[in-house]
Amino acid sequence: MGALLGVVSALLMVTCHRLSLPLGGSGASGGAGGFELPIGLILGAVLQTACCVFLLASTGRRLGVVTLAVVWFLVALPFAGQSAGGGVLMPAAIGETVQYQGWVVQILGIGIPLLALALCWVQRMRRLSVKSPRTPGASVTADAREQA
Repeated sequence: MGALLGVVSALLMVTCHRLSLPLGGSGASGGAGGFELPIGLILGAVLQTACCVFLLASTGRRLGVVTLAVVWFLVALPFAGQSAGGGVLMPAAIGETVQYQGWVVQILGIGIPLLALALCWVQRMRRLSVKSPRTPGASVTADAREQA
């Protein structure tokens, strides 16, 4: 499941990461005080987060999320570098103009699964620390009596 979601996610994020919606201002490019809402990046972040949550919930293991991150990177790798359409990964430039959306899509594609794995690790460490007693042979009620 992680490999399939990695392929789908990478293809959708690479093709849609430059979509934007101009808000305010005059003109089609949102100039003169306008702002462009990066719809493609927002949808990519939502998709990647949903894929991670789905993989963690459906399998109960972290391997699917690791597979998602690795496959995402391998599928997006051919779009890297200097090309007619620009690079998605570093250096992400069209001509001499740096394309920050390419850097952000890389952070979203690989960073969100790694963040999900980090959160799972923190949750696991927290559960393990709650299960283990602070000192061997001590009980919670004995500690409460000492504090009173």
